Amino acid sequence: MRRLQGAHLARALRSLTDGERDALGSAVGALTALTHHLHAGSGTE
Repeated sequence: MRRLQGAHLARALRSLTDGERDALGSAVGALTALTHHLHAGSGTE
């Protein structure tokens, strides 16, 4: 099942335009920064 999910995700990512990939990377980066900020504020990191 995981292999099938991975194949679908890989196919979806390959179909993205450069701009869409850039936007996705920016969104993931923002979520990562927010996660680090929230963990630092709660004292768990």
